[in-house]
Amino acid sequence: MNTIKILGFASPSSIEYTLNPEFFDFEMAHLPNTLIDLAHRRCPHAVLVDATSLENGLEAIHALRDDPLTTYLPIVALIHKDKVAMDTILTAGADDFVCPPLESREIETRLRSVIQSGHSTQMDTTEILHITARRMSGIVDLLTHDFRNPSGITISSLQLVLEILQDTPDAYPPEVLVLMRHSLFAAQRQAFLTEDLLDVFRLDMNELPLTIESISLLPLLENAGEYIREAGKYNNITVEVRPADQIPPVLADSALLGRALNAALDTSLKFCMPGKMIALEAAAENDGVAIRIIDPGRPVLPPYDQDRFFQLEYQNEARMQSSRSSVAMGMPFCYLALQRMNGTIEISTDQASGLTTLRMWLPSGT
Repeated sequence: MNTIKILGFASPSSIEYTLNPEFFDFEMAHLPNTLIDLAHRRCPHAVLVDATSLENGLEAIHALRDDPLTTYLPIVALIHKDKVAMDTILTAGADDFVCPPLESREIETRLRSVIQSGHSTQMDTTEILHITARRMSGIVDLLTHDFRNPSGITISSLQLVLEILQDTPDAYPPEVLVLMRHSLFAAQRQAFLTEDLLDVFRLDMNELPLTIESISLLPLLENAGEYIREAGKYNNITVEVRPADQIPPVLADSALLGRALNAALDTSLKFCMPGKMIALEAAAENDGVAIRIIDPGRPVLPPYDQDRFFQLEYQNEARMQSSRSSVAMGMPFCYLALQRMNGTIEISTDQASGLTTLRMWLPSGT
């Protein structure tokens, strides 16, 4: 069962309250700055603000509404039963309130209600964003077509030259053949990255047409492994595809899943240590199939990095901090692709072995 992420705000002297941990993932902040920082990192479904100290509560609500990344989060306020306080809190931007004596069931009901309804301003903005998305989708289609044409010519030309070199191996130094192989892979990789870059926007706004059907996973795994092997040769990195004996089909868009596998392996290759191995595994798991990409590369720590790893905004920050990050928009693309195919994606590092595992799960197609 998926838990609902709730971020709480309370001053140290405030009243205490709890939420059922079976249904709610609850974290508390005691300062407005800490509240905003946690909201950025945790991406909660709603915020529960203790406004029994009206000044502190108002400061927290104003901070949430003034920040562009949290302005549309639903807010439930805890306040004393006072009409002036109620009006003040609602005017400041709270969506609902609850008064002492507090009962967990009432708080949880109010939270579920505001999450379902959303902050009132968000509805108008979301509608505007969808209109913008439809317009931008046409622009993205044009860009995709215009980029694909020269990219396709480059790849075709390199493939032709490579065939000529292979047919006449004695006519050129062997280094030329190696350079051409690297050039072909780089051109193919650039084409993949460009399409991922353009489609992140359409996936985010649910504007990318998909064909979800029951598909065999094994050919996609083999193709993805073959795609990345050529690049791995440069640093003596090997790729092993190790599917289980019996893998059920999955419900997915075949083309999109293939691209997600390529993007995930691309990022794994970037951080894999030279001379080591990347494992691509797949096995039936939890009424679906789990795909794991395992590499001995840079770890993903601390735990909150795992939550932010797939967020687009985090990528530049991670690079500045020399943390594990995505190749271009690869990881945000994978996250959105799996989400649109009703799957999940997560990443973690085992501190004992030093191995980092990217796990993708898709529902079974049987």
